[in-house]
Amino acid sequence: MNTPRVMVDSEKSPPPLPPTFGLRAWRTVIALGVVLALAGLTDISLAFYPPNLGSAPWRFTTFVSVMNGLPVLSLGLLTILMAGIAVGSRTVVRIGTIANAVLLVGLVLALIGIATSAGATMAEVPAEVRVGIRKAMAKGVAFGVIFGLAHALGAVTGFRATTRPID
Repeated sequence: MNTPRVMVDSEKSPPPLPPTFGLRAWRTVIALGVVLALAGLTDISLAFYPPNLGSAPWRFTTFVSVMNGLPVLSLGLLTILMAGIAVGSRTVVRIGTIANAVLLVGLVLALIGIATSAGATMAEVPAEVRVGIRKAMAKGVAFGVIFGLAHALGAVTGFRATTRPID
């Protein structure tokens, strides 16, 4: 019968390195996140053209259109951040954290824009269109709150990942 052996710290083997294909896969996920973020940014930026800031209906429809473009942009930015954490890249995590925080501020501004232009928009449109305006308002506010929470969580997670060692 073998006698039990006690391992000393120096005898422990180091943890295995992650396989190369795993790192490559996460870098590919980061690249896909960039593509999704660019597609979302393109969609959102087109909402602002042509500008007509003096028109309440234009502001309302622009901000609601921004909210409709959020899923793709949000998926891209959150994917970049989480893949950066998985890879252990502080640079990617910082970029993802800043991008999520900036988008969160933008969402708050867009929600304010919806709230301040909704009344004037309702007054300017025919009665039969008001139901659609109410639905767009509800969807815009819901998306703003839901994606705002997601980006707040992303920003907090990213901030924590940059202030602590990445596992």
